[in-house]
Amino acid sequence: MEIRCEACKEVGPAAEVRAGAEGMELVCASCGHANLLKVGSAAEPLAEDAQSRDGDASSAPGPIARAAAERASTTASAPRTSASAAPGASLAEGVVEAAMARLIPVPGAGPRCPKCAHLVDGADHCERCGLSLAEAHRYEPGQAPWEAAPAGKDDAFLRLNAAWARAEDGDAQAMQRFARLAVEEGLVEAGIRRVRFYLVEHPDDARALEALRRLATALQARVTIAASQAAASAESFGKDVRRLRGLLMTITLALCSLILLLLSAVFWDKC
Repeated sequence: MEIRCEACKEVGPAAEVRAGAEGMELVCASCGHANLLKVGSAAEPLAEDAQSRDGDASSAPGPIARAAAERASTTASAPRTSASAAPGASLAEGVVEAAMARLIPVPGAGPRCPKCAHLVDGADHCERCGLSLAEAHRYEPGQAPWEAAPAGKDDAFLRLNAAWARAEDGDAQAMQRFARLAVEEGLVEAGIRRVRFYLVEHPDDARALEALRRLATALQARVTIAASQAAASAESFGKDVRRLRGLLMTITLALCSLILLLLSAVFWDKC
């Protein structure tokens, strides 16, 4: 993933993605300048919970709302460690919370999408991921494309499956090791899928929610860098277009001048 540094104009991969006072910052690997990437306000997404995001609204508070209430009650009297870092940290946390609200499956009974665990009662397609349920049912268990290892990651996928088996067995640390392995091996989507199905049966499992938070953070960081790369590519393309346009104008003026000189020479010869 590449960015274009606004200080040194160097194009290259970001050395670090971090929360700043005004938003997410992408640190230039060349000069160390922190390039601000605005991610928008997180206040509105925080008001929504997974119940209102993934299906019919429910009057019961969901896991995100319950976790937020618990954090608020336990940290209300805690002193702030850094006033300057608080706004950026709050924004970064808000972005992750919004991502969490989109990822936690809506609770309830009924058939689920085999790909993303969303409720699909009576539907032909999953409204969350668009999967055709008729097509999905043609695959044998474990043979669907979304259950296969990504290209070139067969060994990592096997390790991820083994880590998930230990996590499902109730190992206290296995869930976090599973999330860490998914992030390190670039298998975030596969990790999220497994945790989502697990949360359908265990919606209040703190270990699973924390693992999903880690995966959501990794996914959001990747989206942030991709957005920055797209912006840098668009800026670079615009500069290339302006440079080419200037070159074409120069060539056109030069040709016009040459034609004018030739016509002038012919005119003076006849005189």
